[in-house]
Amino acid sequence: MDNLVATFELERLSSALQSEWWNKDEFVVFSGHVPPPVLRVPYRQNYYSFFIAVSGMMELEVDVVKYKAQKNDLIYVNPSRIVQIIDIAPETHGKVIAFKKEFLDGDFFNPTEKLGFINSVMPVLSLDEAEAGIVGGLVDEMKLKLEDYTRPNRRQIAINLISVFLHEIDAIFKLKSGNIEKKPTNKEAINNQFHNLVSTFYLKERSVKFYADILGISSRHLNELTKEITGKTAGDQIDEMIIREAKIFLKNTNLSVKQIADSLHFSDQFSFSKYFKKFVKISPTEYRDNNQ
Repeated sequence: MDNLVATFELERLSSALQSEWWNKDEFVVFSGHVPPPVLRVPYRQNYYSFFIAVSGMMELEVDVVKYKAQKNDLIYVNPSRIVQIIDIAPETHGKVIAFKKEFLDGDFFNPTEKLGFINSVMPVLSLDEAEAGIVGGLVDEMKLKLEDYTRPNRRQIAINLISVFLHEIDAIFKLKSGNIEKKPTNKEAINNQFHNLVSTFYLKERSVKFYADILGISSRHLNELTKEITGKTAGDQIDEMIIREAKIFLKNTNLSVKQIADSLHFSDQFSFSKYFKKFVKISPTEYRDNNQ
């Protein structure tokens, strides 16, 4: 019963945006009126996405936390996160860049390891007019150059332009956070690797030792390292992701508590309920009743 949260494919994104020029690419570039959401249940996506609000408003949930994006706000979501679009105002216009993870891997860099903002807890970044103009201008340039399918070197041009786009956002993120040109320490690099591993395996692997073994360090060292970097131990972060998933199942599906326990790889319903109550302070059934 794995992967009970719906997956929204890049192939569907272009159709949902009513974009006319997508050519089964590994990327989508869009600028214009944003139509109402086609999927109103929680979902994961198989791509990285960046949305810059030009006008209007979008309400969404990312990992069960609600956000509202308005003019000049940038929303960025990576494939490990669970998203639910709650509402899009009728007058909403925006610009979108989306691409599959493997599109950039192996060409210049792995954005999940090199760019700090990609794994930021906050998925919404407010831009000022100048910043929004720079980032929005890059989207317009991409759209102009890439909507011509016959353009020579089109894929490589897309890789270069999207790389510039990502580095520009990273520069803005660093300026706003005061983290200017700070190279990640070895501890920060290990923490980022841990985060990526957890995003991939957390539904089946809750043991800190599993991740520590892959990283070639002890469980104690991994817990101490992540505590120093994030304020939370490795075990805390794994537990948070499991509880997040459980809350989403309880709020948005008709699955029984036993079915949810099975999908999260607990040995039985009792073990899952005990685990859930330890962190949320109420039982899964009570949580569902309180969130209907």
